[in-house]
Amino acid sequence: MVVMVDELLGIREIAYFFVSIRNFLAYKVAYLKWLLIPTLNLIAFIFVWTTLLSGGRRVGSYDIHAMILYYLLAYIIGFIVSGGVEEKVSGQVVGGDISMILIRPVSYAKHLFFSSLGDRFPLMLVYCVVLVATFIHYNLDILNLVWGAVFLTIGLFTSFLWGTIVGYSSFFVENNWGVKHAMYFVSTVASGAWLPLDILPTQIQGVLNLLFFRFIKFVPIKVMQGSYTSAQMISLIGVGLVWIVALYLTSIFIYSVGIKRLAAHGV
Repeated sequence: MVVMVDELLGIREIAYFFVSIRNFLAYKVAYLKWLLIPTLNLIAFIFVWTTLLSGGRRVGSYDIHAMILYYLLAYIIGFIVSGGVEEKVSGQVVGGDISMILIRPVSYAKHLFFSSLGDRFPLMLVYCVVLVATFIHYNLDILNLVWGAVFLTIGLFTSFLWGTIVGYSSFFVENNWGVKHAMYFVSTVASGAWLPLDILPTQIQGVLNLLFFRFIKFVPIKVMQGSYTSAQMISLIGVGLVWIVALYLTSIFIYSVGIKRLAAHGV
């Protein structure tokens, strides 16, 4: 019974979480690149939109203040939900480190989840504080922060599962650099990281609303901005959970096929 509970809760794999935190604290300077590029992107976006929306101009429902808040939330949420798990998988497969993990009595998927979570957990805590400070500064409804926490959780799992699927492409191609960057571009655009989805043409919005990417950033942002009713948020939670299950099953299938292919090549 204890073994079954351990396996269910992933207690063995939690060790990777603490190891990753120790690595972060030991090599924290190397993690500054995680801060630098998104911060430069945020500054660039704010500069561009400040120029475009000066003089009281609007784009859709966004004036300059609403647009700055949107990108600030996108910046914060990006640090909380995105973990770079695709890079971790690719490195382990190409470098052969995955074989050392597979011989241990641990689940590879749980190993990825806890280690990638630990990689950025200290930064996540910092940006959660920044998020609360943003709510206070902009006088946003604290109830939207509670709802937002639910959607951040959905976004975290959605981002992780999508990252594993992209990372598993390394099972099938010798160099998946192109796949990773192509999928990064797709997910960045479709999640609303570069542009709010609700300022895009209606036809494009209709297509993107059918996909799961919006749950990574756009939906949590709009929840925090108070753009949805309670009924709409409950409906979105249901849709998000369905997508998580679908991505999980897809991830399991691709992994099972990929690991067999890896074994066939003697890895």
